[in-house]
Amino acid sequence: MTLQELMGIIKDDIGYAKRESRYNKENAVQYLKVSHRHVMSLLLYNVPSKEYPKIQKITHRQKQKYARRVTWTATGFDVALNKLFGNEIKENKEYTSKITPWGLLTLDNEKYPVYSDDAGQCDYIIIDDESYSGGTYNFVPEETFVHCIISNMYVKAIKEIEEPIKENIKGE
Repeated sequence: MTLQELMGIIKDDIGYAKRESRYNKENAVQYLKVSHRHVMSLLLYNVPSKEYPKIQKITHRQKQKYARRVTWTATGFDVALNKLFGNEIKENKEYTSKITPWGLLTLDNEKYPVYSDDAGQCDYIIIDDESYSGGTYNFVPEETFVHCIISNMYVKAIKEIEEPIKENIKGE
């Protein structure tokens, strides 16, 4: 089985569950939970590792496009570490850093920038404003990222189905 075929199954399952949710939300959610487990089994046992997309190096333009601004508060450790490199920062003060990705993972025509939190130790991707780690010292994080992306697709679909219907109130 190819990863592309599996992505087709996922889209079909999510589409079916969303249609089913118009009649029975509980059945639709249960269907997605079972489908998620089934897809993860297929991914583990039926998709060869050569099918996983490889992280590609990115261009300068892509680095700028996917750069993130992160605000953080300096701890005592941050102060000491920065002092080693000749930077003076103050404890408990907020700083903003520009984080640029080193690579790009493409799955089903969606692009996921890959960032490093410490050179060579841990890569991560951001999906819906949440960070997903590839694992410390994992030199092939693509498989972990694909699992995270697929799981996120199911979690997102389940939340969408479980969300109560919001009526539009006109005139307010």
